[in-house]
Amino acid sequence: MSDVLFRVDVGPGIGLGHIHRNLGLAEAFRQVNIQSSFLVTHSGSTTSRVTRYGFSVEDLGDTQVGTIEDAERVIASAESHGCSIVVVDSYKVGTPYIGRLRSSGLRVVVVVDELCEETNADVLVNGGAHALSLDYRSESQVTKFFLGPKYALLRPEFWSCPPRSMSSSIRRILLTVGGDERWKLTERLVEWIAGRLNIETRLDVVVGPFFLGEHGIRRAVEASPVNIRTITAPDHLHGLMMQCDLVVCSGGQTAYELAATGTPAVAMDVFENQSLGVKALARSGTLIYGGQPSNDTLPDELGVAFAEASNQLCRQELSSSGQALIDGRGAIRIAHEIAALF
Repeated sequence: MSDVLFRVDVGPGIGLGHIHRNLGLAEAFRQVNIQSSFLVTHSGSTTSRVTRYGFSVEDLGDTQVGTIEDAERVIASAESHGCSIVVVDSYKVGTPYIGRLRSSGLRVVVVVDELCEETNADVLVNGGAHALSLDYRSESQVTKFFLGPKYALLRPEFWSCPPRSMSSSIRRILLTVGGDERWKLTERLVEWIAGRLNIETRLDVVVGPFFLGEHGIRRAVEASPVNIRTITAPDHLHGLMMQCDLVVCSGGQTAYELAATGTPAVAMDVFENQSLGVKALARSGTLIYGGQPSNDTLPDELGVAFAEASNQLCRQELSSSGQALIDGRGAIRIAHEIAALF
């Protein structure tokens, strides 16, 4: 088997979840002596995230995403890197795009988190907690499907997390809604959470690389009497997760990383594509569902969920259930499966 090219969407409106899960798979390929390169839609603020793991990265530039021109760029990049397999993680690609890649002789793996049309890919991966309930179909009847949390793609820092023991009280909270946000959500959540904390509790607030309202967030932090720290565009959250007692977050890739670390969370479906996954995680007991925010209101469920998570026993159960569902080794499983197939 030759090397692998990852064609990944990242940037404003998309966030960082796609690049993070594929970095996990690329590192797992490296463990079986397969090298990887990346072709992404917005390399400017993600280059360090890729090169930190030792992978090369190119930018798709002005090429319109999901077009045949995009596919031709992938084919050329794969040839230049000596890759016979392409991993595609993009909401914009369809069967003509995948068909063009396959007609060039490439094997195609698609990574998705939603139900899509009949796929003509060689392999489809959805590591979401909801994936086994989706009716995926193969156009050619030869697609291999790897579905469910057993195959959740996480970076190597999440592959072997120790069990957690929850403190009796919440002394440190982490707020993160991903690499991008909507409706000045972080600013509003800072004010909301700060109004429910005592003076001894610390709040860490992550400001993503694609945020537009950082000044508003800083104003909210400065106006609060509680201990709040902002962290701008960190390469990863593993250390922050391991240090906190509770996380308030969105329901994307971070929710799976939290489960693997055994970190209790209240999670909202900030973007529509997060809804099925975050609700499935809540049903599995790995987090508490905090509802769906809008452009002018925070969900009613958020207050109930936050109060429930104040209980030590509840947080310990969330921690144990999260690590039972997500062991962090999904990327390793997929790398071995793909290596065996091709």
